[in-house]
Amino acid sequence: MTWCPRPREAGIASVVLAAGLVLGAGTARAEPRVVAVGDIHGAYAELVSILAEAGLIDHRQQWTGGDTILVQTGDFLDRGTDSLEVAELLMELQRQAPDAGGKVVVLLGNHEALNLIGDMRYVPPRIYAPLADGASDTRRRWECSQRVKAERKASPQQGESKNEAFLRCLDHHPPGLVEYFEILGPDRPLGRWLRSLPAVARIGDVLFVHGGLSPALGDWSVDEINLAVHDEIAAYDRMRAWLHDKGLIFATSDLVETHAAAKAASAGEAKVPLEVAAFLDVQNWLVLRQDGPLWFRGYSHWSDEEGGPQVDSILERFGARYLVVGHTPGKTRRIDARFGDRVFLIDTGMLASQYRGVPAALEIHDGAIRAVYKGYSIGFVDPSPAPPAGEPRVAAIDER
Repeated sequence: MTWCPRPREAGIASVVLAAGLVLGAGTARAEPRVVAVGDIHGAYAELVSILAEAGLIDHRQQWTGGDTILVQTGDFLDRGTDSLEVAELLMELQRQAPDAGGKVVVLLGNHEALNLIGDMRYVPPRIYAPLADGASDTRRRWECSQRVKAERKASPQQGESKNEAFLRCLDHHPPGLVEYFEILGPDRPLGRWLRSLPAVARIGDVLFVHGGLSPALGDWSVDEINLAVHDEIAAYDRMRAWLHDKGLIFATSDLVETHAAAKAASAGEAKVPLEVAAFLDVQNWLVLRQDGPLWFRGYSHWSDEEGGPQVDSILERFGARYLVVGHTPGKTRRIDARFGDRVFLIDTGMLASQYRGVPAALEIHDGAIRAVYKGYSIGFVDPSPAPPAGEPRVAAIDER
């Protein structure tokens, strides 16, 4: 059965629009309640449990968060087998929340970007089978017949027979793989939604980003970063369409195969689109750069001495007070605050089978910041008056 989210096809435009409009929400009203959730990686049950704990959904996974702003900082795809169910839930909540005055912001993580540019190394094979339908076998056989034909044309002296090559191809292209590539396409609901997600969001005086804002970004603004990431993915789509029309790649060609085809086309064609030539340097694209917003790990790896001045500079440049990032699970698998409680690391590795972590959320409300877990919360920032001199301040634990 081909995957399709609950929102109607005609309703996707409003979902995409909502993702963009929320970026300015912090300036529209004072002190909204914000709840942020880090890397999910297909941990559907864990996501449901923490959203319920934070009062955002009911037992039917319907929005009950009122005017709360939910931020998910990316990496909801890959590794876990329920990735598509997680995406579907986030899309549905993004559609529902505005009816109650709330909003849902979902950020692009490095794993969503990898999927969009054909890097499927982290997609669990078991995710493909449910996507297969009655025509899947025909599609994969056609895919393999075209691949074998191209292989034998490029290298006629094959060590294996045509039938052996065909069977090998089928083994590497399980039922549902073609369909997975299809649903990620720019003309499909999931693919369009993924392409609409921002890399960075600002709500009030808080910046949210999957990996981090590195010093290498210089004086880039939030809008410029988001535009650059979207432009790169759009350029990839145009380049891939051109290569496919030329018969140089196939429906399931991955990032490595597509890059090889672009390189060959650039060497053999008299005239190729600019996107093809640009793709040869894809490792330096913002969506893949290690110092880009989807991959940067400085906030978890910097020492206090090294990172403190860097954080000062970054926050001052953006005119923000706090940074909230995911991407790197901490050793304790709990939400951590660094650099004077100005940077919050919220990837707790909630996909327990992979990271042995726990579901968690960061709540920002009325000047207070706390980590929410199942049954209790831990306070980081408290707007109440400071304790008398000599009395140490500790994180408040709220047994719920």
